[in-house]
Amino acid sequence: MASLILVVFLFPCGGFAGEKGLKPQTVCPVLGGKINKDVYTDYQGQRIYFCCPACIKSFEKYLKKLE
Repeated sequence: MASLILVVFLFPCGGFAGEKGLKPQTVCPVLGGKINKDVYTDYQGQRIYFCCPACIKSFEKYLKKLE
């Protein structure tokens, strides 16, 4: 899981829409499945989409460990 989340931060070109030259996010950063546009969190000014609410919780737990 940690490596998938790191991919979002180290290689956001596949993740965040709205920035120059970046493609819209289509894959959940936690499980790698198709995203659900109704399931997201905003982090450091970026909207991150997930496949399910459980992935948001996993993502938030990981961020807390980084702090």
